[in-house]
Amino acid sequence: MKKPLLGVIGSLPRPVGGVTAFLDRFVSRLFVPDIFLDYVYSNTKPIFCEDRVEYFVSKGFIGSAFVYFGKELERLLFKRSKIIWFVNFSTPGGLLRSAFLAKMPRATWVLMLHNGDLGHFGMVRVLPDCFFRWLYGRFDKILVISQKQQAYYLKYIRPEKMAAVKSYLPAPNYGHFSSVAVSRLLAMKDERESPLITLSGYALKEYGYELFFDAIIPLLDRNFLICLCCYGDRPDRVRQFIPAACSDRVLIFTNLSEHGFAEVLKATDIYVRSNLVDSFGVAVADAVSMGKIVIASDVCERVPGAILFQSGDVESLREKVRMALDGEMVPFGRQAFDKFEEENSSKLCAVFLGASN
Repeated sequence: MKKPLLGVIGSLPRPVGGVTAFLDRFVSRLFVPDIFLDYVYSNTKPIFCEDRVEYFVSKGFIGSAFVYFGKELERLLFKRSKIIWFVNFSTPGGLLRSAFLAKMPRATWVLMLHNGDLGHFGMVRVLPDCFFRWLYGRFDKILVISQKQQAYYLKYIRPEKMAAVKSYLPAPNYGHFSSVAVSRLLAMKDERESPLITLSGYALKEYGYELFFDAIIPLLDRNFLICLCCYGDRPDRVRQFIPAACSDRVLIFTNLSEHGFAEVLKATDIYVRSNLVDSFGVAVADAVSMGKIVIASDVCERVPGAILFQSGDVESLREKVRMALDGEMVPFGRQAFDKFEEENSSKLCAVFLGASN
């Protein structure tokens, strides 16, 4: 039997976020797709897309829809092969774009929404439940990344349509990375002989920067540096969360590539994920995998090895950071994390190999 085609719909442009990082690893480490339809405009092709991958970048919703229908008609007229479409968005709002794509014969649809808590906001809030039953019912398999997601989907689809996975795959081995900014960070760390605390995310209040700084101000008698790795629109806005008392020990990196961020994590001693809202935290898993001390809020399920504090609780976070700085914590052993990585990769492979039969 001829192997089905694999088409991926999602986003790959830089800078990376959670969806982008997952898809980066999916197409470079798990399954190389035949077609990638990128719904976020970028004027450059991702470097990891092999030459044989037909890569199409969005030029508006209508243009993307034309590409989709063009590839499907080509498949039906000439290749006559099955196809698996792997659709990736963050929320139900993003998924609305797929409502205008027709499911063609001999096509299997697989869905992954990457926010751990799938709320209905804006115009999505006014849509009736019957619409979402129809929308999710078009998919043959839906990948569920959290218990909150499972409770949400159960309102619209049968349990047998779900597959429980995590939106995490191991990071590629990027090799050597050269950066003036990262070199400056390493030099400052060596000069001050300081442990390094790193946070990452969008420059938004939901990422818990205020909470973090409130927690560490009483700990400023200790020697440490802080690195903020921010991405998205206007990442420099993160400066508004930095109190004057901490400004001399904070370095800010904006829109690092995944490769560059990996280098920062390698130099990090303590990674803190103080988010008030989160879906999973790819960076949390990466930091654990590198043998770092990882302190994360309990707003979602975390990987084995992350040390959790009560979300929004300044005292809880402060105590965890203090223990880490004072040497009362050690990095998590790799054995349980290796098992998690292997099991999750196997679950993802099983979904797509099963869909190809």
